[in-house]
Amino acid sequence: MPESVILSEEGIIILLLAIAIVMSIILRRVKFPYTIGLFIIGFVLAYFIAPNVSFLSPISGYVPNSDLILYIFLPPLIFESAIALNSRLLFKNIVPVLVMAIAGLVISVFVIGLLLSYLTPVPLIYLLVFGALISATDPVAVIALFKDLGVPKRLFTLVEGESLLNDASAIVTFNIIMGIVALQAYSGGASSIEEISVFFTYSLLVSFAGGIFIGSIMAFAIYGTIRASPDHPHLHQTVSLVIAYSAFLVSEAVFDLSGVVAVVAAGIIVNRMTSRRLGPAVREDLYKFWEYIGFLANSMIFLLVGITITSLGEPLIFSWDFVALAGAVIVAVVVARAVSVYGLYSVTNIIERDRPVSRSYQTVIFWGGLRGAVCLALVLSLPKEFPYRDMIAAFTVVVVVFTIIVQGTTTGPLIRFFKLQRPDNVLEFERLWLSVRSANESRKALLGMKDKGYIPAETLDSASSEYDTAVKALREKFADFWRDCPGGDSIRELFWIKAIEHEQECYRRMYDAGLVSPGVLDRLLYDADTRVDKIQSEGIYPSGTRYYSPVLQIGARFKKGISPLFGKLRTRERKEELVDELFLMYAVSVSASETRDWVLDVADETGSGRTIIDPVVEEYGRMHESAKAGFRSLAESSPEAVNSFYDYLVSGIAISGAKKMLFDMKEEGFFDEKDIEAEISRLRKEESRAREKVKEF
Repeated sequence: MPESVILSEEGIIILLLAIAIVMSIILRRVKFPYTIGLFIIGFVLAYFIAPNVSFLSPISGYVPNSDLILYIFLPPLIFESAIALNSRLLFKNIVPVLVMAIAGLVISVFVIGLLLSYLTPVPLIYLLVFGALISATDPVAVIALFKDLGVPKRLFTLVEGESLLNDASAIVTFNIIMGIVALQAYSGGASSIEEISVFFTYSLLVSFAGGIFIGSIMAFAIYGTIRASPDHPHLHQTVSLVIAYSAFLVSEAVFDLSGVVAVVAAGIIVNRMTSRRLGPAVREDLYKFWEYIGFLANSMIFLLVGITITSLGEPLIFSWDFVALAGAVIVAVVVARAVSVYGLYSVTNIIERDRPVSRSYQTVIFWGGLRGAVCLALVLSLPKEFPYRDMIAAFTVVVVVFTIIVQGTTTGPLIRFFKLQRPDNVLEFERLWLSVRSANESRKALLGMKDKGYIPAETLDSASSEYDTAVKALREKFADFWRDCPGGDSIRELFWIKAIEHEQECYRRMYDAGLVSPGVLDRLLYDADTRVDKIQSEGIYPSGTRYYSPVLQIGARFKKGISPLFGKLRTRERKEELVDELFLMYAVSVSASETRDWVLDVADETGSGRTIIDPVVEEYGRMHESAKAGFRSLAESSPEAVNSFYDYLVSGIAISGAKKMLFDMKEEGFFDEKDIEAEISRLRKEESRAREKVKEF
C-alpha cells in the first residue's frame, strides 16, 4: 500500500516535469509567458483531459497538501529570488519596498474585508482571513516579462522586493488573524480593538525581527563553508540548498517566526558573501544552480495551481448565483490593491522627494500584483471545518484565475503603453552590433590560423573575404540605422548604461584578481548602480557626482565617532581609510580608462555619431584624470603607503596570473587536482598576507 502511494506521487511529479519540458519549448517559441501558459495547461489538463484519459486520472481532482507548497516549493523560490536580487538597489529603495510590503498588505487586508462585508453574508473576521491570504502578490510571471522587455532596474527591484517581503507579511498576518479567530471561539467573546492592535503589531514585529536573525545565522554557515572550501562549487550549492530549507523550517516550525523573512535574509547575505569570496566561475556555477532550482519550482507550482483550482470551491464557482458575487470579489481585491499602491506611494514620494516613484511605475506595480501559489497554500491550510471555507476557497480561485489570465497577459501591453520597455531602435542596434562583433571575431580567428599551417591559405583567404563582405554589409545597415534613428535619445541612454556595466565588470575582474578590497568594491558598485538608476528612472546622466551607500556611510560615521576614544583604533582607522582610498583611486583610474577605450571601439564598430558618444568619453576621461590626480596627491602626502601599495599591486598581479593558470590546468585535468588546490590555497594565503602588509606601512 505505501509503495503504491509513493509510485503514484512519483508518477504525477514525473508527468508534470515532462509536461513542463514540452510546454517550455512550445511557449518560448510562440513567445507566450511561460508561467501563465503552464497555469492554463494545468487547468485544461485537470478539468478537460485527465477525466477522459486513464493514465492521467491521478491528476484529475488532485489537491496538494498546503505543506507541499509552503515547505517544499516556497523556500527555494524565495531563496532563488533573494540571491539574484540586486541588494544595493533594494536597500536604496528600502523605504517604498517596506512600506508596500507591510503597510500596503495590512491596508489591502482591511479594505478587502470591509468592502466584502457589505457585499457578502460572510462575517468580517472571516473576510479578513480571506483578505490576508489573497493579498500576497506573486509576480513570477511579471518578473519574467520584465526581463524579456528590459524594464528599468528600479521598477524590477520595487516589484520583486515587495513580493519577497509581502509573502512574509501575508503569512504572518494570516496566522495572526487565524489566532484571533481561535481565541474568540475559545473565549466565546470578541477582543477589544486595542488588544487586537497590540497583539497584531507585536506579533508582526517579532516575526520579522526573529526571521532576520535566524536567516542571518543560517547564512553564516554558508560563509564558513565558503571560507573552508572556496573552490568546491558542488559543496556551496548543497549547503545553500540546505540553508534555504533550514532557515524556513527552523523559523516556522521551531520558533514560530517568519520563515520567508529568514530565507530572504539568508539569500541576500549569501549574495553579498559570494560576490566577495568566490571566484567568477564558481560564483556563476552557484547562480546557475539556483536558476535551475527556480525553474523547477516555478514549473511545478504553476502547473499545480492550474490543476488545484479545478477542485477548490467547485460547487460554488460553477453556479450562476456565484457569478455576480465573483465580480464583487474581483472588484474588491483590485480596489484594495489600488488604494494601497497609489495611496502609499503618494506618502513615500513625500518622504523621498529627490527620487519619487512615477505614476507609470505605480500603475505597472498595481496591475502587476498577481496572486498565485502562496494564496492557494494558505487557503488549503484552512481546516475543513473552518466556517465559510468553501466560499473563501471559491473567492481565492476566482481572484487567482483573474489576476494570472487577465492581469498577467495585459501587463506587457501596459508596459509598452508607458514606454517602459527597451525601445525597438535599441533592440535593432544591439542586434546589428552583435552581428558586427561576431563577424569581426570570426575573421580574426581565421586570420590567426594562417600561421598554423593546418588549412590552405587560399581557403582561409576565401573565408576571410566572405566575412569582410559581411562586415561591410552590416556597416551599411548601421549607416541606414543612424539615418533613420530620430534623435537617438534611447541609443544615448544605451551607451551610458552599457558603459557603466562595462565599468562594473572591470571592478569585479579587479576584485577577483585581488586588486580591489571588498569595502571599495561595495562603494564602487553602489555608485554605478545608482548612476544607472538615475539614467533609467530620472533621465539624469552622470556629471561627476559620486554616490555612496547610506549603510556604508553610517558605518563610517560610527567608526569615526568611537575611534577618538581609542588612540590605537583611530590610528588604524586612518591607515584603513588611506588604503581604501588607494584601492578606490587605482580601481576608478584603470576601469575608467578601459571603459573609455571600450566605448570608442564600440563607436568605431557601429559608426555611432560623436554627439552620442562624446559625453560618455568625456565623463570617463574626467573620471580617469580625477582618480590619477587623487592618487598623485596621496603619493605626495604618504609616499611610504603608496610604495607599499605598489608592492602589493605587483604581487597581486603576479599571483592573479598564477591562479588563472592553475584554474585552467584544473579544468584541463593535466595534473592531480589536490596538488593544484593546495597551490591555489598557498597563493590565496600569500595574497591575504600581502593585503595585510599594505595596511602596516
